[in-house]
Amino acid sequence: MNLFDVLYSGKRDVTEENMSALLGWMLDPGQSHGWGNLFLIEFLQAIDEKKFASFISQLPSRVSYKKKDRTWAMVVLEESVRTLSNERKDIDIVLYLEGEHESPKYILIENKIRSGSVDPGQLNAEIEGFLNGGHKIDKTELVMVYLTLEADSTAIREFQSISDDTLAAHFSWQKSDLPSVETLIEAFLRKELSGAIGPFSYELTWLMKSTLGFIRTGFRSRPERMKTESTGGKIYFEGTVDGIEGLKELAEQDQTYYIGFNGGVEALKDTDISILENRRYKYDSDQHRGNKRPKNWIELNQFLEVLNQ
Repeated sequence: MNLFDVLYSGKRDVTEENMSALLGWMLDPGQSHGWGNLFLIEFLQAIDEKKFASFISQLPSRVSYKKKDRTWAMVVLEESVRTLSNERKDIDIVLYLEGEHESPKYILIENKIRSGSVDPGQLNAEIEGFLNGGHKIDKTELVMVYLTLEADSTAIREFQSISDDTLAAHFSWQKSDLPSVETLIEAFLRKELSGAIGPFSYELTWLMKSTLGFIRTGFRSRPERMKTESTGGKIYFEGTVDGIEGLKELAEQDQTYYIGFNGGVEALKDTDISILENRRYKYDSDQHRGNKRPKNWIELNQFLEVLNQ
């Protein structure tokens, strides 16, 4: 049994915020997983082993909150920053590497779990916003990590847009030519099995194996996978949300989405609001994926505007 098939078999699909929270929990040495700094070290070494050698060498062998001048890592989720033009950006994960060391002290992680959800210019805007905030840091103290589902060409172009004077790393969730979270978790589980690191609890092992399985599905829930199988493997939408509240939650993401509605805008206008309130909606960031009829896919903000009329 996969934990994520249980959690996401109902009205809501997994979101980037969900997976950012899970990854942040894995990277945070003080969390309830009990492996302390071990996964954090694996992650930092995958970014750049030499760059982070100074920080890693000073990490305590055991987690302790008592020592004041400790070398430590703090994880912050959804940190809001503002660019020079006062545009708000939310950075999915920020790692603060505290203590006296020569390694970069700030790791910004932008997480994308869907192919096609790339937002051009987002990475440079987040870097600008972070440097423009109250941190007063040098650019050399910062690392930008772009975490995408796979190594698709659109994501690669966005990563390559980062200026050359910024230390950056491109990771994928699934195995690819890039360093991947899937590979890191597999290697981590092998170390535990071989006795190279301390044993995990049964619950933690189950969570990590469930996470691996979910990554391999492309973060698609069991209902989504069954839908794909029933259509001969043709994937023409990214996910589903339930009801108008689900659409509003989707609109909060910094991404352009299209909502499937047979008959398009005119049909939407003629539909009673009581029918629309709780129905399930398909969404996609690509209006033309899978030979869609563009007329039947309405841009999300336009969809919500029609509902408010």
